[in-house]
Amino acid sequence: MALCNETLDATRSGDTHRTMAPGWRRLLRRLRRWQQVRHERQELWRLSDATLKDIGLSRADIEREASRPFWDDRGCERD
Repeated sequence: MALCNETLDATRSGDTHRTMAPGWRRLLRRLRRWQQVRHERQELWRLSDATLKDIGLSRADIEREASRPFWDDRGCERD
């Protein structure tokens, strides 16, 4: 899965982020990460059972991952 800062870097436009207060930047970064997590879980859900088997996952693994709330993000370090 992608790193937290990759999403921020990919969506950064102009100098808007540089002028924001640090708290707002953290919030924006967190919201974008949550959106990314949701998207990644949806993509996993769409994979076929054969594809899941190829990458070492089962449908039960995906159901467990998809049932987690979007803010339950173990792949992102905490701010």
